[in-house]
Amino acid sequence: MPAYIYPSVTFQGITFTATQWGKFPLINFTAGGTAGFEVVTVDASHNIYVQIQSGVSTTDMVVAAIQATSPSVDKNSAGDLVSMVNTTPGAFVTAPATSSAMTGAVAPNVLGYYMDQNGTPLTSSFQTLFFQFSARYCMIVNDDTSGSNKLVFSWDGINNHGILGPGQSMMIDTVNANVIFLKDMNGAPAYRLMAKAF
Repeated sequence: MPAYIYPSVTFQGITFTATQWGKFPLINFTAGGTAGFEVVTVDASHNIYVQIQSGVSTTDMVVAAIQATSPSVDKNSAGDLVSMVNTTPGAFVTAPATSSAMTGAVAPNVLGYYMDQNGTPLTSSFQTLFFQFSARYCMIVNDDTSGSNKLVFSWDGINNHGILGPGQSMMIDTVNANVIFLKDMNGAPAYRLMAKAF
């Protein structure tokens, strides 16, 4: 069950990577905003618009503004649609400007899903992991066998619904969900997440 490879684009010092299959937004910087108070919106086609103060807003401000929109109830906020790597921290961004299309996608396996720390490293904030199916089974494994790093999972991205200590694993039957949220509690452990449609 190989993990999907989501497409990405590097735009004005930030690498944006899609987090949901089939929703590969263009990133648009529009003028008229105020640095530190950037306004983020998403259109009906899931494209992201960030109103910036051209030449004054920085990559740090844009990343923070987009991250502040997540999590959302419908999972369609800008912060739910992309993950970001600030490749040029502190660089100024300009508007109007639109990114090129995201590239590098490898289509998902719609029967199974696999993710580990090489695909999505865990942090102290919940990472959103979407399946492209309603999972029947889900297995979570904390592969940290010698340390004390704990893995936390959640079904809503807000509440802790379970904690796995080093070397612990958990198999969940009749999951009936297409998303799970994972984070670390006191340091990022190696982990495995596996889901299957039936």
